Amino acid sequence: MNAFFRVVWIVVRKDVTVEVRSLELLLTTVFFAVTVVLMFSFGLVVRGSAIQDVAPAILWIAVAFSGTLALGRTFERERQNDTLRALLLAPADRPALYVGKLVGILLLLMLVEIVLATHDLDIADQLLTKAVFLIDGRPVADSGSGRSLRERYETAVRSALV
Repeated sequence: MNAFFRVVWIVVRKDVTVEVRSLELLLTTVFFAVTVVLMFSFGLVVRGSAIQDVAPAILWIAVAFSGTLALGRTFERERQNDTLRALLLAPADRPALYVGKLVGILLLLMLVEIVLATHDLDIADQLLTKAVFLIDGRPVADSGSGRSLRERYETAVRSALV
């Protein structure tokens, strides 16, 4: 069992080292996730206000699509550099290799979730407000609770992460 975790740690350390040097997957995945959130935010405006309780769904859709993108790109990079073949030929258990790659991807997705859940939403609020104003011709209607779009989004994100 000790050898299993040692192989997992080696694979995770390799993936993290490669990513820290290039930042390719992190930047691409975060950009894609933020773009998905903004596109859904623009698309889910009805009669001048955002549809209630869709923020958690938007968040998880963005994370799932970003995970798919990151997973495909990770294995493409491994295949392109012939490191996938080297990993498979290494004297290590394949389940340990799988778990190591899985932990690496989960660490990346955890960073993406942190960025999505904590980034400054003022720009998104401004864009959404302008888009609604252009589409509807009137200011964004309040939901009656006195909360801004940002406060409603943050509340929904917190409830989705709990």
